[in-house]
Amino acid sequence: IVCALAESFGAMPALAVGKVGLGAGDMDLPVPNILRIWLGEATPTLLAQRVHSESHSSHGHRHSHHEHDHDHEHDHSEDHDHQHSHGHGDERHSHSHGSEEVIASLETQIDDLSPQVIGYLFERLLAAGAVDLFTIPVGMKKSRPGTLLTVLCPPHLLEVCEGILFEETSTLGIRRDFQVRSVLDRRHEQVETSYGTVRMKIASRNRAILNAQPEYEDCREIAQKAKQPLKQIQQAALLAWHANQ
Repeated sequence: IVCALAESFGAMPALAVGKVGLGAGDMDLPVPNILRIWLGEATPTLLAQRVHSESHSSHGHRHSHHEHDHDHEHDHSEDHDHQHSHGHGDERHSHSHGSEEVIASLETQIDDLSPQVIGYLFERLLAAGAVDLFTIPVGMKKSRPGTLLTVLCPPHLLEVCEGILFEETSTLGIRRDFQVRSVLDRRHEQVETSYGTVRMKIASRNRAILNAQPEYEDCREIAQKAKQPLKQIQQAALLAWHANQ
């Protein structure tokens, strides 16, 4: 049964074990004819811990000793003020079911990169599949103002996003981490306004609607065509949606 059902053989996956079964066969084999089965449930938290551990064991040597041998040294302390941030939200990526998921986080500080290059870097990362990215102004070594770059991406795209960071920036080292995040159910609905059709993004949890926002791109396009303020289009979309509830 095991040979027929198993697709591959490897280490035990990260799971919370609920039951353990142990049985012995009748055949006399050179090895103990014993089968042990674990029945459990995989959770994002356990998966994140395992991915984090495996990542540090296999890649730690690449990111531990080269971050300070550059003329523009990078300060890696984690106690910077995080109040002033510039972010690009998750609106490009939708989730059909509210749940938990593992997300990879990449961080690096730079003090010698043009804002134009940072803008282009963000475009490349989003096109590659990054979920979210943002910058935070930080104080670095030698009293230099710098920028903390943070990229969130699915774990399977970590190497891709890391490669883009190395290609487009002057950094000599990138920190990586794995976290568990909660996501809401998301769906789109269309509403009709006097200016045109606007898509609404609806976020809910346990079937209870928690937020409803008009899609920016739809409102921007309509505002430009109608020569009306953007906020007026957004308000019209919200009023139309609430009227249908």
